[in-house]
Amino acid sequence: MMHQPDPLKEPNIVEGIKAIRKMHIKAVEVSGLTSADEMLYPENYPYLADILSYVAVGARSVENQQHDKSSTRRL
Repeated sequence: MMHQPDPLKEPNIVEGIKAIRKMHIKAVEVSGLTSADEMLYPENYPYLADILSYVAVGARSVENQQHDKSSTRRL
């Protein structure tokens, strides 16, 4: 969603960030609960840090293993 918020349009990361922020804010307003997310790319955290109460670093990304310590030392 961050890279291509509208699948019928070209990728647009700025609009994607806006869409994700709106989604989290709406969830908080509707539920009254704080918001959490899984991040496959930790460098995206600053864009949402002020509205997330919990972030799990996902390990499913095969494209970017910067956060997977097991991939840095293999025998």
